[in-house]
Amino acid sequence: MAVLLDHFGRSAAARAGLPPPRFSPAAHAALMAYAWPGNVRELRNVVDMLVAMGGTGDDEGALIDIADLPQEIREESTETARATDLKAVKEAAIRAAVDACGGNLSRAARRLGIARSTLYMRLSALERGA
Repeated sequence: MAVLLDHFGRSAAARAGLPPPRFSPAAHAALMAYAWPGNVRELRNVVDMLVAMGGTGDDEGALIDIADLPQEIREESTETARATDLKAVKEAAIRAAVDACGGNLSRAARRLGIARSTLYMRLSALERGA
């Protein structure tokens, strides 16, 4: 995906007679995290638009920041970050409850307010890294 982003950026800039664009780390991460429902064509069209709009430019090329991205890409990036944060909070709560109960999973499940079988499934998912 990063290779395509670079390729489309260089191509669009060459057509416009501009230096290739640069992407801020936040913009790059948001573009990499986006689902791209329109696939490669959508990515190419977004990069073409970003190059045409310019961003903050200098002799090294336009710097595309997250604020330059289309709203749906910025929003999905924010939602992805929130989902990741929620997953980390769940994991921490499960581990803290198990530790506080001395490894007794029945007590930990009661403390969390979930069924013991649910706790087993979530612990198994944590072990698999899912």
